Amino acid sequence: MANKLLKKALSALIRNSPKRIRDSFLRSQLNLQPLPNDITFEIAQSQSDLDQAFQLLHDAYVREGFSKPHASGRRVTAYHALPSTTTLVAKYKTEVIATISVIRDGPFGLPADAVVNLSRFREEGQRLGEVSSLAIKPRFRGRSGEVMFHLFKFMLHYSMYYFGLDRFIIVVNPNRINLYESILTFERLQSTVVESYAFANNAPAVCATLDLTRLEQTFAQIYSGRPAHQDIHHFFFGRYSPSEERQFHFPQRSYYMTLDPVMNPSILNHFFNECTDTFCTLDDRKVKILQSIYPEKDYNSVWPFATRPEWQNQRIHRRFDVMCTASLPARPQILTAVNILDASRNGLRVRSSLPLQSEDRPIFQIAVGPQKRSCLKANMRWQKGTITGLEIVEADAGWTHFIDHMEDRMAQTAQSTPQGCDR
Repeated sequence: MANKLLKKALSALIRNSPKRIRDSFLRSQLNLQPLPNDITFEIAQSQSDLDQAFQLLHDAYVREGFSKPHASGRRVTAYHALPSTTTLVAKYKTEVIATISVIRDGPFGLPADAVVNLSRFREEGQRLGEVSSLAIKPRFRGRSGEVMFHLFKFMLHYSMYYFGLDRFIIVVNPNRINLYESILTFERLQSTVVESYAFANNAPAVCATLDLTRLEQTFAQIYSGRPAHQDIHHFFFGRYSPSEERQFHFPQRSYYMTLDPVMNPSILNHFFNECTDTFCTLDDRKVKILQSIYPEKDYNSVWPFATRPEWQNQRIHRRFDVMCTASLPARPQILTAVNILDASRNGLRVRSSLPLQSEDRPIFQIAVGPQKRSCLKANMRWQKGTITGLEIVEADAGWTHFIDHMEDRMAQTAQSTPQGCDR
């Protein structure tokens, strides 16, 4: 009891110290450890792994007061139903011992939208992701240098190199902000504490952000030259150790896409209709969005009865978030490259370093995958600063194969059977 009170008092003292002193002290306490041989990190792809993750999350959030107990013993949110949300797990053998989710900005927005204005980042075309749903089994919490920081590393690399994110957003309890602010260099988005964050059972919260495009440079400035067990820069951006190469299980992809769908109809039904009534609590707009994301007939029985009649998507073609770069070879002296933010069979949205100039059907050369290139012509439909929407008027077979691949990936998920089911 005395140790708990002392720890609580020390935590309060650190929290209320000037930032410079707080940062220096917390960074001096870092104790990064090599990855143990018995822990692996991967995307939660099976119903069993998701089930363990949601149970772990439920217990942790209830214990901390961030969620009310649910009869199912699981914490599942509407964001988990989206293919733009990825749940990552750390596993000891087959047991899920830690989990964290990354919610990429999409048709539902982000949970943080309820308490902070993110429009300035979106107007710049930045690809946002909210880091959420962190939980670690109690018996592994004391091994944060082995488990938590390696989970953060896996999550960071997945988010930057596979999920296509430019910036993290977090909304965390004020008692937890020190780790993110002092160690991981998050910056607060608001000077005041949010008094009530509905996504976390109306607990107080702090909003913060991390620019991933500058993170390596930021870490180098702060941590280079420190002892190995305190060098966050080398830990996150140095070469993988042999253990990490074996135990970090990143997705294998032949194209530059951000898609890792796991929610087949059976898994969706299990978590959002059977374990919880999440789908029944959604408004019609969100249900229709989900129907447009999962248009395959296999999903028809999953939606609430009142919305099951087919809903005609306003868009003719499905749109996908991607991680492609492109160039305009006709004007290399003005603009050498653009980033493709999302794409469909007949259109794309791009971010450029300078506004694209209006011209008759610009030609784009696009890297759609390793050693895979595509060429297409497009008409500019709209422009807002350096963000441009284009209509494709002519595309080669490479583009067709690219879109086919992503559509096939979603269709295969719809037809897949749950892996590792407990049912």
